[in-house]
Amino acid sequence: MVHGRSKIAGGTDYTGVSLEDIVADLRAWQRNTDEAVQLLEGHLSEACRHRSRLDSPKRIERYIQHFIELFKRYSGDFARLVAELPAGVEQRHVHIVRQIYESSRLEDEVCANFSHGNIHRAIKDNSLRYCLLDKIYEDTRGMIVDYFDLSNLAPRLETFVGPTSSVARLNLDDIDVLELKPNICGIGLNLNYIFKRIMGFFRGRKRT
Repeated sequence: MVHGRSKIAGGTDYTGVSLEDIVADLRAWQRNTDEAVQLLEGHLSEACRHRSRLDSPKRIERYIQHFIELFKRYSGDFARLVAELPAGVEQRHVHIVRQIYESSRLEDEVCANFSHGNIHRAIKDNSLRYCLLDKIYEDTRGMIVDYFDLSNLAPRLETFVGPTSSVARLNLDDIDVLELKPNICGIGLNLNYIFKRIMGFFRGRKRT
């Protein structure tokens, strides 16, 4: 069964979803977050270029810069999750997902305040409402709302927390793989053999 995310914000059901699909979604979040940063950097340039036509240029610029920095931090966390999860899921990974979700929920109000203070009111140049201000709002809140699904992903990710089964233990017969045979003054010393003898001695003492 192919996993797909819901079009409703926070509506995706992650019940039974594989770890591979979770990593794929996190990779998509990282990609979308990076794209949002690029869009916002473009909006920041436009806001600076049209400062004289905006009512509160400094406030608008601070808003954009805030989300550029925030999304870059989120992207860094997504990159870490994508890189580390295939090797094994730990509780700290679940904490990272929940931190991004809880942070994004708080940022939703910041987006709402921007809309009320800069879009849903009379402004100096109405043409900038549609070609700039609306886009700033859509590219910030749209990304923030997209993170709401992380609240559903976190409990599913937690079910994968545990020791990895792929880590094999090293035994005495594996020591030869190390090939530790330095040569001192022309005399070859087989350190593997010496190590085995030492380990065998201690094992013998345990039996007695």
